[in-house]
Amino acid sequence: MKKSYDRMDGHTFEHYCAGLLRRNGFHHVEVTRGSGDQGIDILAWKHRKKYGIQCKCYSYYLGNKAIQEAYAGMKFYECDVAAVLTNQYFTNSAVALAGKTDVLLWDRAVLEELRKCKKPRLLNLAGLLGMAGSAWLFYFLCSTEGLKSLQNFPGLADGIFCILLFLGNAFLFLEKGSIFLSLLSTLLLGLSALTGLYLFNSLGGILLLPVLLFLFSFLRTRKLKLRTHTLRPLPPKAEKD
Repeated sequence: MKKSYDRMDGHTFEHYCAGLLRRNGFHHVEVTRGSGDQGIDILAWKHRKKYGIQCKCYSYYLGNKAIQEAYAGMKFYECDVAAVLTNQYFTNSAVALAGKTDVLLWDRAVLEELRKCKKPRLLNLAGLLGMAGSAWLFYFLCSTEGLKSLQNFPGLADGIFCILLFLGNAFLFLEKGSIFLSLLSTLLLGLSALTGLYLFNSLGGILLLPVLLFLFSFLRTRKLKLRTHTLRPLPPKAEKD
């Protein structure tokens, strides 16, 4: 069954793939110029490694040429990893050559996994509302009126709770596929939930906010971790030459 990316031209497909990589935790993603790109269409970084990626939007299986070009381009751009990302699959000959040259073969199955890692808009909204709510709560608690109405509220603990909640939501909002920011958000929201337990008598129902956000962030981190495994050099599907 044809997908929308199957009808793209080469240049459009390159920019489409660049967007997918950004959503999956790659950073400093750059599409090289169309002519004279030396076999590499996208340069990107992840886990302190520089990736040189060739993108191929074809209607048939890819052979050795794509692997040879990606390998040569990796040397030219001084990359740590070379990869070929395509909407199709690879021939047995291409798979064998990739095994010898350590070029990663990201076929249609990997492309579909990359497409699935879109950050839900609900998480962005939750992070934004969480930041606004924690900032308002901090202002309220630090105001004269707030301090009078919450005389038994521990002063230091409530400030720590608000700061942890704000930072956790900020990283949740800013995370664009980065597993590091997602982990940081999960940690901070978890700490804010623990702090909230200490303040349970004063906070009451407010404690549900960091607990729910922690669960959302934890599930998001788990999903990103699983996506990282799909980009490892697993044996791709191949076709006989």
